[in-house]
Amino acid sequence: MQLVDTHCHLTFPQYDQDRDEVIEAVFSSGIVWVLNACSHISDLPKMKDLRDKYPDKVFLSIGIHPHYASQVGAVEFSQVEKELDEGGFVAIGEVGIDLFRNEARLEDQINLLVWFIKVAKDRGLPLIFHCRDAEKELLSVLDDLDVKGGFVVHCFSGGVGFAKDVLDRGGMLSFTANCTYKKSEPIREAIKFVPLDRIMLETDSPYLPPQSQRGKRNDPRAVIEVAKMVAELKSMQLEKVAEITTGNAERFFRGEDGC
Repeated sequence: MQLVDTHCHLTFPQYDQDRDEVIEAVFSSGIVWVLNACSHISDLPKMKDLRDKYPDKVFLSIGIHPHYASQVGAVEFSQVEKELDEGGFVAIGEVGIDLFRNEARLEDQINLLVWFIKVAKDRGLPLIFHCRDAEKELLSVLDDLDVKGGFVVHCFSGGVGFAKDVLDRGGMLSFTANCTYKKSEPIREAIKFVPLDRIMLETDSPYLPPQSQRGKRNDPRAVIEVAKMVAELKSMQLEKVAEITTGNAERFFRGEDGC
């Protein structure tokens, strides 16, 4: 059985004391590869070091989290373009809109998101979207820019309604171990609703550990708990869930699913 973690942050400070040990344990556990998602371009040196140390096991995206949208400008945009010219990235992200913490002005978040969507279109790369309390706003941007496919809403935390909206626009949905939380019934209903060929699995490590590990640091090994929940909710064999979701991730991030 092969699983992948399509969204984690192994370069974050939570791993500074034992990063290599964690990563070795992850790959020894049967995880085939992970995608280390970019939150800010300041992450990139550590991210590229990981990619070089674990070729074909650590893949990278490039993006700027919406929390930083009011702090970036031409210098950062130029650096993103330069990094993309040099290559080595399989996706754009994470980018999006976050109205839960409101750490940046909505106008700035939208402008940043629009810029990255256009870059993704130009480069033929898939998009990883962050969306928190901003479903209407994200969908509006997608419709304005005629985005149809080539994107995933990561750490999906909506219900069936938003899931349908994403599917209608050709998107994928990625689920984390928050689907195991007691109050996450809307997420579990969304998992039941979404066809398995539109689902990917992730951990968003070091955040969102499974219910049994609440309060502890998460890592990509927890993707097995997400797979188990999906299998339970869909009344499927765990091995089949792993096979299909891993195939989805292979095609999306290493195939030709750019927007």
